[in-house]
Amino acid sequence: MSNEYFDAPLEPLVKTLLGKYDELAHCQTAKIKYLFKSSEHSKYLGKCNKAQKKWRHLTGFHYVIEIWREWWEGASDTQKEALLYHELRHVEKVVKVKKGVETIKWKIRRHDEELFLEEIRRYGAWNPSLTALAKIMAGDIKEE
Repeated sequence: MSNEYFDAPLEPLVKTLLGKYDELAHCQTAKIKYLFKSSEHSKYLGKCNKAQKKWRHLTGFHYVIEIWREWWEGASDTQKEALLYHELRHVEKVVKVKKGVETIKWKIRRHDEELFLEEIRRYGAWNPSLTALAKIMAGDIKEE
């Protein structure tokens, strides 16, 4: 058994986010496993992955959201909510109806400027990588 991954009890915060933001409503039907990843260093604060067919079959989960535990433990409540909001925005539900039969496909929504702009509007530059974009939005940096 690995000492690197731990169950993350994030469901209460997820429930708050789902009740707060309409754009996350589809996440209510997604089956998501939340994990903390423990390591001295990490390339990411959080990561959302779609479960591959075999793992979806074995576990029933559509996605796994990993959070860097060491960062999480030192983060503010706003930063925690912003990160979880960001990761949940990667969950994409595609519904198709063909000959009266509805099928659902789960996909990963890639990063785009709309995602980051919405995060900054809601949470400010909660992550240092968002600072430059927040300055542009505020008109502090002139585009060339």
